[in-house]
Parts: sequence; structure tokens; C-alpha cells
Amino acid sequence: MAIRTAAAVGAGLAALAGMLLETLHLAAHRWRHALVEQPLGRACLADPALGIGAAGDWCLGPRAEHAWKSGAAVAVALLGR
Repeated sequence: MAIRTAAAVGAGLAALAGMLLETLHLAAHRWRHALVEQPLGRACLADPALGIGAAGDWCLGPRAEHAWKSGAAVAVALLGR
């Protein structure tokens, strides 16, 4: 199941990028150890002047979607989009 999931995600990323990607390594990981009890309460930490940021489920909550939203927030903070 994990390999099928990783293959589907890879195909989706390739479609979004509009290109074919050669697979060098394929893996998937279940989100079962994210046990955030007290999230940071901010989407991310970022310093655009230095070009660095930190993101993850620990910022917003214990679900994979929290990590996704946090990653998107740090991208916006650093890229200004």
C-alpha cells in the first residue's frame, strides 16, 4: 500500500510540474507519530531577510494537513506569493 501511495503522489507531483520525473527512490511514511499536544499557534516561523524558515505539524496541530498548511505558509512568507 505504501508503494502505491508513494507512486500516486509522485505521479501527481509530476503532473503538477508538467514534466516527467525519473524515480530514483520511492517511499511513503504513515503519519502516526505526530502527537502534538500544544502547537505553536502560528502557521510557521520565517525570516525572509535571511531566507530561512521552519514549518511542520508542530506549528498548527497533529495532522498531516497541518504540516501541509504550515509548509505552504512558510513558502508564502519566504517567496512573497
